[in-house]
Amino acid sequence: MTRSDFPRDVARRILRRAEQGEKAVVVVFKRGRPSRVFGLEEYRKQQQVPVKNQIWKRRRASGGGPNPLRAIEGRVLGSIRREDIYE
Repeated sequence: MTRSDFPRDVARRILRRAEQGEKAVVVVFKRGRPSRVFGLEEYRKQQQVPVKNQIWKRRRASGGGPNPLRAIEGRVLGSIRREDIYE
């Protein structure tokens, strides 16, 4: 990918990071296009956030997430045939 292939705002952010003295930058792609720019150390810290917080444990403990339809636990009593659905 050449410099001209980057969107203008991403290219500006890369140049701004270089002016600030960053040795390396990480460009994150979204839908195949460059979208975000991080410093290398900043990116590594960001990757460690889920590991430190262990979000998956809280999700499992809270009951598996929101239940907007207020569905209740149950079981299927019998199978439904096409004739039962369309009268």
